[in-house]
Amino acid sequence: MFQKTERKILPYILILLAVGFVWVGCGKKAPPRPPGPEEAPATVGRLSKTISVDTLSLTWDPVTKKAAEPAGFYVFRSKVRLTDSACPTCPVFFERVAAIPYREKGSGDAAPHPFEYRETLARGFRYIYKVAAYSNSGAIGKDSNTVEFTH
Repeated sequence: MFQKTERKILPYILILLAVGFVWVGCGKKAPPRPPGPEEAPATVGRLSKTISVDTLSLTWDPVTKKAAEPAGFYVFRSKVRLTDSACPTCPVFFERVAAIPYREKGSGDAAPHPFEYRETLARGFRYIYKVAAYSNSGAIGKDSNTVEFTH
């Protein structure tokens, strides 16, 4: 007799579980977005370096033609010991070392100021740097040129 009762209740339990899963899994959704690429942030102008004793200074200007104004710039670095064997065909691995926030040029400025990143260098390494703009939504623009040197 107990088995007959289980057989009658089982479909109801399964229906309740299915409704519960649908109800729990249906959360707040964001408004639909049209398909297509997000507008990329500004590209980075010419990246240049200056080294004074053991201090590196990287400078660049944003190029914002037909692009969204960036939220900031990421600075990427590859740092390899000079004692490691050279491998010209190996990929270069970069790590993000800084996020520089975007700032508007001042009201009295005739031209936009360059953005700058400074770092103390360690001796005995091969360095490669590049910079890319990023947007508030997390989109990353194209990489700048790279600067490469040994110290």
